[in-house]
Amino acid sequence: MTTKPKLKAAVIHQANKAQDEFVRAGLPGHMWDGVETYMTRGIVTGDFLTAVFENSLARAAHHADHVNCHLLYEWASFMFTAMPSICWGSPDKVKAWAARGGMNLTPHRIAPESVEHLDGQPHQE
Repeated sequence: MTTKPKLKAAVIHQANKAQDEFVRAGLPGHMWDGVETYMTRGIVTGDFLTAVFENSLARAAHHADHVNCHLLYEWASFMFTAMPSICWGSPDKVKAWAARGGMNLTPHRIAPESVEHLDGQPHQE
């Protein structure tokens, strides 16, 4: 059975991994707050991100701004590689994730430098 501190460390590790992958994918920085808020608290912000989380390509393309309309492949790749599969892929998954409050963390309060990750190493910036 996983203890609460280990579980919290695993959740924070997942959030940090997602942020690293977000940057690596070249996604626009102005979108991170919406992704982080959804992942950590289950709050969806905006039609574009809702469509991305629900895996609706046509709706995502329709609601994309002038930057994101050129990055739909990168968004799909990010979702597949970095986001927990339980939180995206269909409208039902998005509703369920929102109902559970995401990872139940408060955005911007993730303190990676103070957490020992599952591999026993501190988070490296």
